[in-house]
Amino acid sequence: MILGDLYISRKNSENALLKFEQSTVNKDYLKHLFNIFSYLCTESTVVRTKDVKITNTSAVYFVTRQFAAITELHTLFYPKGIKVVPHNIGSLITAKSLAY
Repeated sequence: MILGDLYISRKNSENALLKFEQSTVNKDYLKHLFNIFSYLCTESTVVRTKDVKITNTSAVYFVTRQFAAITELHTLFYPKGIKVVPHNIGSLITAKSLAY
């Protein structure tokens, strides 16, 4: 999911966290993801409205707690602060991860 719209956030030297966000049209999918990753979270999904140009759009999102393992993923996928596809991506992809 990191190759898609999953975002890994890391501030300064703190451990990183995952942020899952989808349009409210996809809220059922996001709730499905939350059920999978809820053990990493402290809060449930949140509905948020944000302005995009002229129209308002709604998004559903949740974030995980900060973990050293997520920091390792951040280092791999954001080596200079911009998301890239790591050179060893072939060894990271599984059938299940490809399905998501």
